[in-house]
Amino acid sequence: PKVTLIVKEIVSKNYYILGNILKPGKYPYFQGTSILQALATAGGFAEFANLEFVTVIRKHKGKEIRIPFSYSKYLNAEEGASNFSLLTDDIVIIP
Repeated sequence: PKVTLIVKEIVSKNYYILGNILKPGKYPYFQGTSILQALATAGGFAEFANLEFVTVIRKHKGKEIRIPFSYSKYLNAEEGASNFSLLTDDIVIIP
């Protein structure tokens, strides 16, 4: 017998970047993608982006949690600033 399959939809894992970034949108998620890799993939910050108050919105046990990230503090190696990994469906907001 001959079998034909038609793919109607490809369901993949993504993360999202919004706000003052050069290429906002939906990006494919790969395990271990860091916040810095995500920002670079989206082309970097737009001219008037606030580098101090980047926020990652993550769903955890049915609730939204907000994870702050300061690009400036990370560059200056200040305490508490880390290049953490994103998870699937995270939303990165750059004010």
